[in-house]
Amino acid sequence: MVERQVLGTRVSARSRSLYFGERMQSGNDPIQTLIVDDDPFMLALLEKHLTKRGFAVIKATNGREAFEVLRQVGPPLLITDLVMPDMDGLELCRLVRSSPEIAFTYVIMQSGMTDKESIMSGFEA
Repeated sequence: MVERQVLGTRVSARSRSLYFGERMQSGNDPIQTLIVDDDPFMLALLEKHLTKRGFAVIKATNGREAFEVLRQVGPPLLITDLVMPDMDGLELCRLVRSSPEIAFTYVIMQSGMTDKESIMSGFEA
């Protein structure tokens, strides 16, 4: 089982998936999700699909804006594009992981990049 130790607390991949599954099935408040993309079409598409499935969506158009939202609002889930102007998804992810107050944020990176180097960079971030 994959575990991550952050600030002295172990969190397994299974417990994280159970948390989201229970939240979605129990009828609790929707899970706040920050989506980040410089393409307005992709933002609208993601927002449509996520809200349809019960997520509360917050949008940002670049990494700097997203980081400010994360620090102020602290949504538990971040879906970000890899390639963006101003601050890309890799830099955003590294910044999130190095910030103790938001280090527990779940990050999903999306991209049209398919080369091994880009994929490995995403995992390493």
